Amino acid sequence: MSKDKKKDETPKIKEPNFLASTLREMGRVSWPTGRETLRMTSVVIATVIFFALFIGLVDIGINQAQGFLYGNSNKSFTSAPK
Repeated sequence: MSKDKKKDETPKIKEPNFLASTLREMGRVSWPTGRETLRMTSVVIATVIFFALFIGLVDIGINQAQGFLYGNSNKSFTSAPK
């Protein structure tokens, strides 16, 4: 029974050692340069813009096809239903 009891116990982390080891690890991290950060950020922004435009165009296309199939004569994208 003592073996089962040991398995259920979670290891306790001492805060000072945890914080010290975290700071030590943060010093070992290879941080990107400013130029690398700018390049990666530009890629993310361009990707978001691309997919936003793509999804918007697909949505417009689906709306147009749905209007054609169901005989909806409303051609405006911004008008509210009457």
